[in-house]
Amino acid sequence: MKLRTMTIAAVMGLALAGCQNTSMGPKQTFGGLTGAVAGGVIGNQFGKGDGKTAATVAGVLIGALA
Repeated sequence: MKLRTMTIAAVMGLALAGCQNTSMGPKQTFGGLTGAVAGGVIGNQFGKGDGKTAATVAGVLIGALA
């Protein structure tokens, strides 16, 4: 289950990176991806069951935006 959640977090991070504006440089793109992955890992530490999945997704979104 943990591998599945981490896979979802990674895919969400890549999907968010694909929606970014093309005028961003490689540093901004890398920072967004790194933030998404870190947010997913941190969010995965909270909750149980569906709450854990929701926390992971929220962590990915917040991490990518930060």
